[in-house]
Amino acid sequence: MFSSLDKVDLMTEQDGVQVCIQTDHRSPADMDETPELSVLFALVRTLVPRRFAADGAPAPKVKYVAMHGASEGVAEAVAAAGAALETITEGTPKLVVYPGSPRPVATLVDEAFRGLAHRVALRESVAVSLIGLKAFEDRILADAWDLKDGEQEIEAWTAAVELAALTGECIRQVHGGQWVLTEEALAGGMGTQISVADFGLLPFAYARETGELHNAANKAIRAMSEPGQSVLQMLVTDSSEAHEAGKMMVILKPADWGTHGVVSRPLFETLTDGPLVVIGKDMPNTVAYTAADERSPEEIDAVFAEALANLAEVQVEVERLDLDVPMDIYVVHGDFYAAEKILDEGFMHSMHARVGQELLAVSVPVRGRMFVTAGAQAPENIARMLALAQGAFEGEPNPISPRVFGVVNGKIAAIVQASPESEPPEKKKGLWRRLFGG
Repeated sequence: MFSSLDKVDLMTEQDGVQVCIQTDHRSPADMDETPELSVLFALVRTLVPRRFAADGAPAPKVKYVAMHGASEGVAEAVAAAGAALETITEGTPKLVVYPGSPRPVATLVDEAFRGLAHRVALRESVAVSLIGLKAFEDRILADAWDLKDGEQEIEAWTAAVELAALTGECIRQVHGGQWVLTEEALAGGMGTQISVADFGLLPFAYARETGELHNAANKAIRAMSEPGQSVLQMLVTDSSEAHEAGKMMVILKPADWGTHGVVSRPLFETLTDGPLVVIGKDMPNTVAYTAADERSPEEIDAVFAEALANLAEVQVEVERLDLDVPMDIYVVHGDFYAAEKILDEGFMHSMHARVGQELLAVSVPVRGRMFVTAGAQAPENIARMLALAQGAFEGEPNPISPRVFGVVNGKIAAIVQASPESEPPEKKKGLWRRLFGG
Protein backbone atom coordinates (compact mmCIF):
# COMPACT_ATOMS: atom_id res chain seq x y z
CA MET A 1 0.00 0.00 0.00
CA PHE A 2 1.46 3.38 -1.01
CA SER A 3 0.46 4.91 2.34
CA SER A 4 2.07 2.27 4.58
CA LEU A 5 4.59 4.66 6.08
CA ASP A 6 5.48 2.45 9.04
CA LYS A 7 5.78 -0.84 7.16
CA VAL A 8 7.84 -2.61 4.51
CA ASP A 9 5.72 -4.53 2.01
CA LEU A 10 8.21 -7.28 1.21
CA MET A 11 11.66 -8.31 2.44
CA THR A 12 14.15 -10.42 0.51
CA GLU A 13 17.89 -10.85 0.25
CA GLN A 14 20.27 -10.45 -2.64
CA ASP A 15 23.98 -11.27 -2.45
CA GLY A 16 23.84 -11.15 1.33
CA VAL A 17 22.18 -7.73 1.42
CA GLN A 18 18.61 -7.14 2.56
CA VAL A 19 16.27 -5.76 -0.08
CA CYS A 20 13.15 -3.87 1.02
CA ILE A 21 10.40 -3.77 -1.59
CA GLN A 22 7.73 -1.10 -1.40
CA THR A 23 4.76 -1.29 -3.76
CA ASP A 24 2.47 1.36 -5.19
CA HIS A 25 -0.59 0.23 -7.16
CA ARG A 26 -1.69 3.68 -8.26
CA SER A 27 -1.40 5.05 -11.77
CA PRO A 28 0.74 8.14 -12.49
CA ALA A 29 -2.48 10.13 -12.86
CA ASP A 30 -3.63 9.01 -9.42
CA MET A 31 -0.28 10.04 -7.94
CA ASP A 32 -0.61 13.47 -9.50
CA GLU A 33 -4.00 14.01 -7.87
CA THR A 34 -2.10 14.46 -4.59
CA PRO A 35 1.37 15.40 -5.85
CA GLU A 36 2.91 16.63 -2.59
CA LEU A 37 1.61 13.69 -0.56
CA SER A 38 2.82 11.27 -3.22
CA VAL A 39 6.34 12.69 -3.04
CA LEU A 40 6.44 12.72 0.77
CA PHE A 41 5.01 9.21 1.08
CA ALA A 42 7.51 7.87 -1.46
CA LEU A 43 10.40 9.53 0.36
CA VAL A 44 9.36 8.13 3.74
CA ARG A 45 8.91 4.62 2.32
CA THR A 46 12.32 4.63 0.61
CA LEU A 47 14.34 6.38 3.34
CA VAL A 48 13.06 4.78 6.55
CA PRO A 49 13.98 1.13 5.73
CA ARG A 50 17.65 2.11 5.50
CA ARG A 51 17.68 2.80 9.23
CA PHE A 52 17.05 -0.79 10.19
CA ALA A 53 20.18 -2.64 9.13
CA ALA A 54 21.45 -5.29 11.54
CA ASP A 55 24.56 -4.39 13.50
CA GLY A 56 27.60 -4.53 11.22
CA ALA A 57 25.48 -5.20 8.14
CA PRO A 58 25.21 -2.84 5.16
CA ALA A 59 22.12 -0.68 4.88
CA PRO A 60 19.28 -2.45 3.07
CA LYS A 61 18.68 -1.73 -0.58
CA VAL A 62 15.27 -0.31 -1.33
CA LYS A 63 13.19 -1.00 -4.39
CA TYR A 64 10.05 1.00 -5.15
CA VAL A 65 7.73 -0.95 -7.43
CA ALA A 66 5.19 1.32 -9.13
CA MET A 67 2.95 -1.31 -10.64
CA HIS A 68 1.44 0.96 -13.30
CA GLY A 69 4.22 3.51 -13.69
CA ALA A 70 5.32 6.49 -11.62
CA SER A 71 4.56 10.18 -11.87
CA GLU A 72 7.48 12.53 -12.47
CA GLY A 73 7.38 13.63 -8.84
CA VAL A 74 7.48 10.11 -7.42
CA ALA A 75 10.21 9.06 -9.88
CA GLU A 76 12.40 11.98 -8.79
CA ALA A 77 11.73 11.27 -5.10
CA VAL A 78 12.72 7.61 -5.43
CA ALA A 79 15.89 8.52 -7.32
CA ALA A 80 16.82 11.24 -4.82
CA ALA A 81 16.44 8.74 -1.97
CA GLY A 82 18.87 6.38 -3.70
CA ALA A 83 16.28 3.67 -4.28
CA ALA A 84 15.59 1.67 -7.43
CA LEU A 85 12.35 2.26 -9.33
CA GLU A 86 10.62 -0.60 -11.10
CA THR A 87 7.41 -0.87 -13.07
CA ILE A 88 5.55 -3.96 -14.19
CA THR A 89 5.01 -4.33 -17.93
CA GLU A 90 2.96 -7.31 -19.04
CA GLY A 91 3.86 -9.09 -15.84
CA THR A 92 7.60 -8.45 -16.21
CA PRO A 93 9.52 -6.13 -13.84
CA LYS A 94 11.30 -3.29 -15.62
CA LEU A 95 13.97 -1.07 -14.05
CA VAL A 96 13.32 2.62 -14.67
CA VAL A 97 16.41 4.85 -14.67
CA TYR A 98 15.77 8.46 -13.71
CA PRO A 99 16.96 10.81 -16.50
CA GLY A 100 19.52 13.28 -15.27
CA SER A 101 20.21 14.12 -11.64
CA PRO A 102 17.37 14.44 -9.12
CA ARG A 103 17.28 17.40 -6.81
CA PRO A 104 18.44 16.88 -3.20
CA VAL A 105 16.01 15.17 -0.85
CA ALA A 106 15.84 18.24 1.41
CA THR A 107 14.78 20.39 -1.54
CA LEU A 108 12.01 17.97 -2.47
CA VAL A 109 10.85 17.70 1.14
CA ASP A 110 10.68 21.46 1.68
CA GLU A 111 8.92 22.04 -1.62
CA ALA A 112 6.37 19.27 -0.98
CA PHE A 113 5.58 20.25 2.61
CA ARG A 114 5.23 23.90 1.67
CA GLY A 115 2.94 23.18 -1.26
CA LEU A 116 0.89 20.75 0.81
CA ALA A 117 0.42 23.28 3.62
CA HIS A 118 -1.02 25.89 1.29
CA ARG A 119 -3.17 23.29 -0.48
CA VAL A 120 -4.60 22.22 2.90
CA ALA A 121 -5.16 25.82 4.00
CA LEU A 122 -7.10 26.54 0.79
CA ARG A 123 -9.16 23.35 1.02
CA GLU A 124 -9.99 23.82 4.69
CA SER A 125 -10.50 27.60 4.41
CA VAL A 126 -8.01 28.30 7.20
CA ALA A 127 -5.12 30.75 7.37
CA VAL A 128 -1.50 29.66 7.53
CA SER A 129 -1.31 30.86 11.13
CA LEU A 130 -1.53 29.53 14.66
CA ILE A 131 -5.28 30.13 14.61
CA GLY A 132 -5.63 28.23 11.34
CA LEU A 133 -3.43 25.44 12.68
CA LYS A 134 -5.60 25.08 15.76
CA ALA A 135 -8.78 24.93 13.66
CA PHE A 136 -7.34 22.25 11.38
CA GLU A 137 -5.92 20.22 14.26
CA ASP A 138 -9.27 20.31 16.04
CA ARG A 139 -10.96 18.88 12.94
CA ILE A 140 -8.40 16.09 12.61
CA LEU A 141 -8.59 15.14 16.26
CA ALA A 142 -12.40 15.15 16.08
CA ASP A 143 -12.19 12.60 13.24
CA ALA A 144 -10.18 10.34 15.60
CA TRP A 145 -8.16 8.63 12.87
CA ASP A 146 -6.23 5.60 14.10
CA LEU A 147 -2.74 5.30 12.60
CA LYS A 148 -2.59 1.65 13.62
CA ASP A 149 -5.86 0.66 11.94
CA GLY A 150 -5.09 -0.76 8.50
CA GLU A 151 -8.56 0.13 7.22
CA GLN A 152 -7.96 3.80 8.03
CA GLU A 153 -4.37 3.85 6.81
CA ILE A 154 -4.74 6.23 3.87
CA GLU A 155 -6.90 8.75 5.71
CA ALA A 156 -4.92 8.58 8.95
CA TRP A 157 -1.44 9.01 7.46
CA THR A 158 -2.72 11.68 5.08
CA ALA A 159 -4.09 13.62 8.05
CA ALA A 160 -0.81 13.22 9.98
CA VAL A 161 1.36 14.47 7.12
CA GLU A 162 -1.02 17.34 6.33
CA LEU A 163 -0.95 18.42 9.98
CA ALA A 164 2.85 18.28 9.91
CA ALA A 165 2.89 20.40 6.74
CA LEU A 166 0.71 23.15 8.21
CA THR A 167 2.71 23.09 11.45
CA GLY A 168 5.96 23.54 9.53
CA GLU A 169 4.58 26.40 7.49
CA CYS A 170 3.46 28.19 10.66
CA ILE A 171 7.01 27.88 11.98
CA ARG A 172 8.35 29.21 8.66
CA GLN A 173 6.11 32.27 8.78
CA VAL A 174 7.49 33.30 12.17
CA HIS A 175 11.01 31.88 12.33
CA GLY A 176 12.02 31.36 8.68
CA GLY A 177 13.99 28.25 7.81
CA GLN A 178 13.11 25.10 5.87
CA TRP A 179 12.33 21.39 6.10
CA VAL A 180 15.43 19.19 6.19
CA LEU A 181 16.35 15.52 6.19
CA THR A 182 16.93 14.69 9.85
CA GLU A 183 20.05 12.57 9.31
CA GLU A 184 21.68 15.28 7.20
CA ALA A 185 20.83 18.00 9.71
CA LEU A 186 22.25 16.07 12.64
CA ALA A 187 25.36 15.12 10.68
CA GLY A 188 25.84 18.81 9.93
CA GLY A 189 25.87 19.76 13.59
CA MET A 190 22.27 20.78 14.17
CA GLY A 191 20.50 19.45 17.24
CA THR A 192 23.59 18.51 19.22
CA GLN A 193 23.07 15.77 21.81
CA ILE A 194 20.11 14.49 19.78
CA SER A 195 19.99 11.21 17.89
CA VAL A 196 17.85 10.15 14.95
CA ALA A 197 15.99 7.81 17.27
CA ASP A 198 14.83 10.80 19.31
CA PHE A 199 12.94 12.17 16.33
CA GLY A 200 10.66 9.21 15.56
CA LEU A 201 9.44 7.54 12.39
CA LEU A 202 9.32 10.34 9.83
CA PRO A 203 12.86 11.27 8.69
CA PHE A 204 12.16 15.00 8.37
CA ALA A 205 12.56 17.93 10.76
CA TYR A 206 11.98 21.65 10.45
CA ALA A 207 15.12 23.79 10.82
CA ARG A 208 14.59 27.40 11.84
CA GLU A 209 16.88 30.11 10.46
CA THR A 210 18.82 29.94 13.72
CA GLY A 211 19.57 26.24 13.07
CA GLU A 212 17.26 24.98 15.81
CA LEU A 213 15.51 21.75 14.79
CA HIS A 214 11.80 21.30 15.39
CA ASN A 215 10.35 17.80 15.23
CA ALA A 216 7.15 19.01 13.60
CA ALA A 217 6.48 15.87 11.53
CA ASN A 218 6.64 13.35 14.33
CA LYS A 219 4.86 15.64 16.77
CA ALA A 220 1.90 15.57 14.40
CA ILE A 221 1.90 11.78 14.75
CA ARG A 222 2.11 12.13 18.52
CA ALA A 223 -0.80 14.57 18.59
CA MET A 224 -2.95 12.04 16.73
CA SER A 225 -1.80 9.06 18.78
CA GLU A 226 -1.73 10.32 22.36
CA PRO A 227 -4.87 11.77 24.00
CA GLY A 228 -4.44 15.33 25.16
CA GLN A 229 -1.48 16.09 22.88
CA SER A 230 -1.52 19.02 20.46
CA VAL A 231 1.00 20.31 17.94
CA LEU A 232 -0.03 23.86 18.83
CA GLN A 233 0.66 23.24 22.52
CA MET A 234 3.97 21.60 21.62
CA LEU A 235 4.98 24.71 19.67
CA VAL A 236 4.23 26.84 22.72
CA THR A 237 6.10 24.43 25.01
CA ASP A 238 9.16 24.41 22.74
CA SER A 239 9.31 28.20 23.00
CA SER A 240 8.68 28.40 26.75
CA GLU A 241 12.34 28.85 27.66
CA ALA A 242 12.69 31.62 25.12
CA HIS A 243 9.75 33.47 26.70
CA GLU A 244 11.39 33.44 30.11
CA ALA A 245 14.13 35.85 29.05
CA GLY A 246 14.67 38.68 26.61
CA LYS A 247 13.14 42.11 26.17
CA MET A 248 9.70 42.71 24.72
CA MET A 249 10.11 44.59 21.44
CA VAL A 250 8.05 45.93 18.56
CA ILE A 251 8.91 44.40 15.16
CA LEU A 252 7.79 45.73 11.78
CA LYS A 253 6.51 43.17 9.27
CA PRO A 254 5.33 43.57 5.66
CA ALA A 255 1.62 43.74 4.94
CA ASP A 256 1.47 40.18 3.57
CA TRP A 257 3.10 38.66 6.66
CA GLY A 258 -0.27 37.99 8.30
CA THR A 259 -1.00 38.09 12.02
CA HIS A 260 -0.36 34.38 12.81
CA GLY A 261 -2.25 34.71 16.07
CA VAL A 262 0.35 37.04 17.60
CA VAL A 263 -0.13 40.47 19.15
CA SER A 264 -0.12 42.97 16.28
CA ARG A 265 -1.40 46.32 15.05
CA PRO A 266 -1.18 48.21 11.76
CA LEU A 267 1.65 50.73 11.62
CA PHE A 268 -0.83 53.33 10.35
CA GLU A 269 -4.50 52.71 11.12
CA THR A 270 -5.95 54.05 7.87
CA LEU A 271 -3.56 52.10 5.64
CA THR A 272 -5.12 48.70 5.01
CA ASP A 273 -2.20 47.36 2.96
CA GLY A 274 0.55 48.81 5.13
CA PRO A 275 3.12 47.16 7.40
CA LEU A 276 2.25 45.53 10.69
CA VAL A 277 3.69 46.10 14.15
CA VAL A 278 4.01 42.80 16.03
CA ILE A 279 5.30 42.08 19.51
CA GLY A 280 7.96 39.57 20.45
CA LYS A 281 10.75 38.91 22.93
CA ASP A 282 14.20 39.57 21.55
CA MET A 283 16.32 36.46 22.14
CA PRO A 284 20.00 35.87 21.28
CA ASN A 285 19.22 33.89 18.10
CA THR A 286 15.56 34.47 17.40
CA VAL A 287 12.42 36.41 18.26
CA ALA A 288 9.73 34.68 20.33
CA TYR A 289 6.48 36.27 19.17
CA THR A 290 3.75 37.01 21.71
CA ALA A 291 0.48 35.10 21.24
CA ALA A 292 -2.70 37.17 21.23
CA ASP A 293 -4.97 34.39 22.52
CA GLU A 294 -7.05 35.32 25.56
CA ARG A 295 -5.37 38.70 26.09
CA SER A 296 -7.62 41.58 27.01
CA PRO A 297 -7.31 44.96 25.24
CA GLU A 298 -5.77 46.34 28.43
CA GLU A 299 -3.15 43.58 28.50
CA ILE A 300 -2.30 44.20 24.84
CA ASP A 301 -1.93 47.94 25.53
CA ALA A 302 0.45 47.10 28.38
CA VAL A 303 2.52 44.82 26.15
CA PHE A 304 2.86 47.54 23.52
CA ALA A 305 3.81 50.10 26.16
CA GLU A 306 6.54 47.80 27.49
CA ALA A 307 7.88 47.15 23.98
CA LEU A 308 7.93 50.84 23.08
CA ALA A 309 9.78 51.65 26.30
CA ASN A 310 12.42 49.09 25.37
CA LEU A 311 12.62 50.51 21.84
CA ALA A 312 13.47 53.91 23.29
CA GLU A 313 16.64 52.37 24.77
CA VAL A 314 17.88 51.18 21.37
CA GLN A 315 20.82 53.25 20.12
CA VAL A 316 21.12 53.88 16.38
CA GLU A 317 23.34 55.85 14.03
CA VAL A 318 22.11 58.74 11.89
CA GLU A 319 24.03 59.83 8.81
CA ARG A 320 23.32 62.34 6.08
CA LEU A 321 23.58 60.68 2.67
CA ASP A 322 26.20 62.28 0.46
CA LEU A 323 24.16 62.69 -2.70
CA ASP A 324 24.44 65.15 -5.56
CA VAL A 325 20.84 66.33 -5.21
CA PRO A 326 19.33 69.52 -3.77
CA MET A 327 17.89 67.82 -0.67
CA ASP A 328 19.00 66.30 2.62
CA ILE A 329 18.23 62.63 3.22
CA TYR A 330 19.27 60.94 6.43
CA VAL A 331 19.66 57.21 6.92
CA VAL A 332 19.03 55.66 10.34
CA HIS A 333 20.92 52.39 10.78
CA GLY A 334 23.29 50.49 13.05
CA ASP A 335 20.79 48.25 14.84
CA PHE A 336 18.33 45.46 14.00
CA TYR A 337 15.53 47.76 15.23
CA ALA A 338 16.57 50.88 13.29
CA ALA A 339 13.41 50.84 11.17
CA GLU A 340 11.24 50.40 14.26
CA LYS A 341 12.55 53.73 15.60
CA ILE A 342 9.78 55.33 13.54
CA LEU A 343 7.60 54.33 16.53
CA ASP A 344 9.92 56.00 19.06
CA GLU A 345 8.38 59.44 19.53
CA GLY A 346 11.39 60.78 21.41
CA PHE A 347 13.74 59.74 18.63
CA MET A 348 11.47 61.14 15.93
CA HIS A 349 11.36 64.48 17.80
CA SER A 350 15.16 64.50 17.57
CA MET A 351 14.82 63.97 13.80
CA HIS A 352 12.45 66.96 13.59
CA ALA A 353 15.17 69.05 15.20
CA ARG A 354 17.89 67.61 12.96
CA VAL A 355 15.94 68.17 9.73
CA GLY A 356 14.51 71.49 10.91
CA GLN A 357 10.89 70.83 9.96
CA GLU A 358 7.66 69.92 11.73
CA LEU A 359 6.73 67.61 8.85
CA LEU A 360 9.01 64.69 8.01
CA ALA A 361 8.85 62.23 5.11
CA VAL A 362 9.97 58.86 6.49
CA SER A 363 10.51 55.50 4.83
CA VAL A 364 11.10 52.09 6.47
CA PRO A 365 11.67 49.97 3.36
CA VAL A 366 13.79 47.17 4.88
CA ARG A 367 14.89 45.64 8.14
CA GLY A 368 17.47 47.74 9.98
CA ARG A 369 17.14 50.92 7.91
CA MET A 370 15.05 54.09 7.90
CA PHE A 371 15.26 57.11 5.59
CA VAL A 372 14.20 60.59 6.70
CA THR A 373 13.87 63.86 4.82
CA ALA A 374 11.88 67.09 5.04
CA GLY A 375 8.22 66.64 4.24
CA ALA A 376 7.74 70.15 2.87
CA GLN A 377 9.99 70.59 -0.15
CA ALA A 378 9.95 70.65 -3.95
CA PRO A 379 7.71 68.02 -5.60
CA GLU A 380 10.65 66.56 -7.52
CA ASN A 381 12.49 65.94 -4.23
CA ILE A 382 9.46 64.17 -2.76
CA ALA A 383 9.40 62.08 -5.94
CA ARG A 384 13.06 61.17 -5.31
CA MET A 385 12.20 60.09 -1.77
CA LEU A 386 9.33 57.94 -3.02
CA ALA A 387 11.62 56.36 -5.61
CA LEU A 388 14.24 55.70 -2.93
CA ALA A 389 11.68 53.91 -0.76
CA GLN A 390 10.45 51.78 -3.64
CA GLY A 391 13.94 50.96 -4.87
CA ALA A 392 15.23 50.00 -1.43
CA PHE A 393 12.15 47.82 -0.83
CA GLU A 394 12.31 45.84 -4.08
CA GLY A 395 14.28 42.62 -4.12
CA GLU A 396 15.40 42.84 -0.49
CA PRO A 397 15.38 39.67 1.66
CA ASN A 398 13.79 41.48 4.64
CA PRO A 399 11.38 44.03 3.15
CA ILE A 400 8.94 46.05 5.24
CA SER A 401 7.16 48.64 3.10
CA PRO A 402 7.65 50.79 -0.04
CA ARG A 403 5.50 53.55 1.48
CA VAL A 404 6.65 56.95 2.68
CA PHE A 405 4.97 58.21 5.83
CA GLY A 406 4.36 61.77 6.96
CA VAL A 407 5.45 62.26 10.56
CA VAL A 408 4.19 65.21 12.63
CA ASN A 409 5.05 65.82 16.27
CA GLY A 410 6.90 62.51 16.44
CA LYS A 411 3.96 60.43 15.20
CA ILE A 412 2.86 59.02 11.84
CA ALA A 413 0.08 61.27 10.57
CA ALA A 414 -0.26 60.65 6.83
CA ILE A 415 0.88 58.82 3.71
CA VAL A 416 3.17 60.85 1.43
CA GLN A 417 2.25 60.72 -2.25
CA ALA A 418 3.74 62.21 -5.38
CA SER A 419 2.51 65.55 -6.64
CA PRO A 420 0.77 65.32 -10.04
CA GLU A 421 3.27 67.77 -11.56
CA SER A 422 6.36 65.90 -10.32
CA GLU A 423 8.30 63.65 -12.65
CA PRO A 424 9.74 60.39 -11.26
CA PRO A 425 13.53 60.10 -11.50
CA GLU A 426 14.82 58.34 -14.57
CA LYS A 427 15.70 54.73 -13.80
CA LYS A 428 19.36 53.89 -14.23
CA LYS A 429 21.64 51.06 -13.18
CA GLY A 430 22.59 50.97 -9.51
CA LEU A 431 20.27 52.04 -6.71
CA TRP A 432 21.68 55.50 -6.06
CA ARG A 433 22.43 56.30 -9.73
CA ARG A 434 19.02 54.97 -10.69
CA LEU A 435 17.25 57.19 -8.16
CA PHE A 436 19.36 60.33 -8.16
CA GLY A 437 21.38 60.40 -11.36
CA GLY A 438 25.13 61.07 -11.46
